[in-house]
Amino acid sequence: MLINLIKFHGLFKGLRRYYDEIVECVFFDLFNGVKTMGIKQPSKYEVKNFDINSHKHYQPTYNSPLKKIALFLKNRIKYKNVIIYDLGTGFGKPLIILGKILIKSSVENIKLIGVELDPAFKNTFDENLKKIYNNQKKIYINFENNKVEDINFNSIENETTLIIHNKNSFSKKITEDNLNKIREISKKKNCEVFYIFSNPEFEDIFQEEIIFQNLGWHKNFNINLYKI
Repeated sequence: MLINLIKFHGLFKGLRRYYDEIVECVFFDLFNGVKTMGIKQPSKYEVKNFDINSHKHYQPTYNSPLKKIALFLKNRIKYKNVIIYDLGTGFGKPLIILGKILIKSSVENIKLIGVELDPAFKNTFDENLKKIYNNQKKIYINFENNKVEDINFNSIENETTLIIHNKNSFSKKITEDNLNKIREISKKKNCEVFYIFSNPEFEDIFQEEIIFQNLGWHKNFNINLYKI
């Protein structure tokens, strides 16, 4: 891994990227007793309809940028019921980061929903989240083996805080179509909606103002929070 990073980034940035992977990914897994590391290449996906032009392969989210978002949101959530969707969840790392902090707020119920095209992630996803949230009565966990294009947001009830996390997991068209569905929920329902865009490649599709932002030397540190 180190040699490949040096070849790609050069010596200094390659060493720095390797250090970041250790701190943001390896230490996260060791500290929490979970398995979220590793990159899953498109050829390894156990689905027939994985389109490299539409769906991007799994890479673990960096811990510290998303943790800052969660801490920012912790005391700003309006409603007692919270639903967090992680789009292209893989092993569920963003749901661990967000849930661990938001559970310490005044919310009464948190639904953690990981949406993932490849069912092969499910077993490790379940193991990871059960280790973190074992016997937590506030927490409901669900792995949805589904395409993000097919998510039905209409079941969301009034007086709910909806949080969407997307680590740049889809093409621009899919991301925008999904965002438009989320905007409709915000208009139709009496709820508040936050959208977290990690590695925000398609910032131009957002009309909304960024209410919190983290920037870093590498794109994995870049993250935008929008109020929809």
